[in-house]
Amino acid sequence: MKHNMKAGIKRILYGVYTYGYELVKPNVTFTDIKDYYDGRDYYYNSTIKYIKSPAFRSSVGDVTHAVRTDLCEKAIEKILAELSTGWKNAILIISPFRASVLTALLLLKTDEPTRIRYTVKGMRGSKDLTLGEDDFSTSHRVPIVGLFEDAKNTVIISIENENSDKVINKSIKIKTPNVMEEYFDIQLKMTYSAHDITDDEEKFYEVSGGYRGPTCIFDSHANVRFFFSRKPHYYGIYLLDNGTFLWPEHLLKRPVFGAPLSVVAHEMDWFGRYHHTYFHEIGYHHDAVVLPDGNFMTISSTLVNKHVENKLVKIDRETGDQLDELSMDELFDDTYQNSFDWCHINSISPMDDPDELILCLRNIHTICRVSMREHKLIWILTNPEMFRGTAQESLVLTPEGEFDPWFFQQHSARIMRNFPNAEPGRLYITFYDNHEAHRRPVDWFDKQGTSYGLVVSVDEKARSFRLEKRFPTSYAITRANTIYDEKTNHYFTMDARLEDQTEYAADMREWDFDTGELVREYTINQDFFAIHPVELNYKSMAEPLDPKRRLFRGKLIPTEKCELPKGLTEAPLLEQEVKTVRYYRYGNNLLVWAIDQQVGEIILVKQEDPSVCYHIDYVHITDDLKLTQPIKNLRDNAYFRLMPLEPLPLGTYDIYIKFKKKYYRTDKVVGISK
Repeated sequence: MKHNMKAGIKRILYGVYTYGYELVKPNVTFTDIKDYYDGRDYYYNSTIKYIKSPAFRSSVGDVTHAVRTDLCEKAIEKILAELSTGWKNAILIISPFRASVLTALLLLKTDEPTRIRYTVKGMRGSKDLTLGEDDFSTSHRVPIVGLFEDAKNTVIISIENENSDKVINKSIKIKTPNVMEEYFDIQLKMTYSAHDITDDEEKFYEVSGGYRGPTCIFDSHANVRFFFSRKPHYYGIYLLDNGTFLWPEHLLKRPVFGAPLSVVAHEMDWFGRYHHTYFHEIGYHHDAVVLPDGNFMTISSTLVNKHVENKLVKIDRETGDQLDELSMDELFDDTYQNSFDWCHINSISPMDDPDELILCLRNIHTICRVSMREHKLIWILTNPEMFRGTAQESLVLTPEGEFDPWFFQQHSARIMRNFPNAEPGRLYITFYDNHEAHRRPVDWFDKQGTSYGLVVSVDEKARSFRLEKRFPTSYAITRANTIYDEKTNHYFTMDARLEDQTEYAADMREWDFDTGELVREYTINQDFFAIHPVELNYKSMAEPLDPKRRLFRGKLIPTEKCELPKGLTEAPLLEQEVKTVRYYRYGNNLLVWAIDQQVGEIILVKQEDPSVCYHIDYVHITDDLKLTQPIKNLRDNAYFRLMPLEPLPLGTYDIYIKFKKKYYRTDKVVGISK
């Protein structure tokens, strides 16, 4: 490979030929990649303009996320195949998949089978990080991760032969940007520590979500070691398994009765690769978990009765198809079904049986166990007064002893399978008690102004429960979660959005589980949705992705054939000063950017035959139910609606929209050809 002058200079400075994303960046037209979609060519007369938003970066365009990753993978494999052997020919690509900023990829061929391990030298209090290959090969693609931001990182590359009698060490430098200020203006600090951090306590934590916050991984010394340049939906990412997670798009949504839901989510790894993309008609929110059968469960909305954030959906991980759904409206009587967001599911914790789950229902101060298979409630954990006189009264567990104070508007109820000295037959659950009741006022709310990390245990045979641990913490009025670390016997309260944001917006507190003493505190100047400990899965980032994998899974709300609305072709032009409406593309989907519920319908009319007309109507949920937005501060929320174009026959289509309940022409067209 012939190197350019810039890469050669960096080899002198940093010890290896160094390139950026441009080396593998796809340089293609839609015609080049149309077979990734439906094999047809699409033409638009609307150009993509930049929108100033971290969530917008790479959100739209001809090359969708999973396709871009596949093209980058092919470029990397081609470079590696053509690479000459020897360290002098090694190549380093900084942030090769663009999304994950503090990463690099080392490409190297050796004359004999070797394995490569590397050490990112510690700094700013953090210790060395060593990762690398287990198997021997002559062809190597080594993801270098855990780099420090705003630094010239020293990385020691160790090349070992099969007999382990020869190890060659090479030192390289990798320069990284100041991502904290450049992207999100984050200030993450360790503000208190009772003692020096031991080897056991050296951990990595993923933080994401919130209205302003980023997605990144920081270590025990509050040094950021992974950073994503884009922003997910404000519920953050959902950790899956094998080092992957679901990334719900922040700006690819659909209108619902409350907060618009993300209808596009990607399975990704921490190296920034989009493995595949999931579509859903209504959208996901709050949580997604892998089930024992390998599929995943997430949360959606029913819509048909104006209720939102009330439905479980089981998704086939391989196809994206919805396998089952269960609405809380079926399980509870109508006592509390008096608002559009009456129950508000915010977490799922699977039992060993893939069809049985522990749910956290914030807006009725309830944790419950449900059966997807039988569509029924098994038990309810809350103050018994909550369901006194209702059809669910007999399902409420009995408290063992005093439970004071009770919990309110709690978040993130998770089964705690590693409770120390657990009693046989008891189910342990940890959750965050926000201790706030504005969504569901009750007589026994004590207005303490303190939140808690709680651990309770359930005796399912006796149908009773008791309080095991309570950790008073910062007053976080919404979101937040708790974690128990078995190795250190420490408990964490992730105080995601503080009531008092005078000094900082959120914090993470680390407690001694036995004594309840505060061990460590971290503060963040921006809110988040949740923080979770993560293990760096090197293998998941190093293995090439299967080029035959299914890139697109699931379905969006369908585009349907319709009658031409009366007078549509004579509709006036939407005035140019209406800058809130814009037109883009996402693969073979038309995107329309507009404020929530301003655009209620998108209509495409074929120029060659105006009787051929297709549309998506977001307003009419059923014949007698129209969509409205009950949350006032969301009425100015802008995002993309997606219209699948695959059902349309070949031809050129004029784009019309229903804007504020009136039809308009746009003078924009989409053409479809072979």
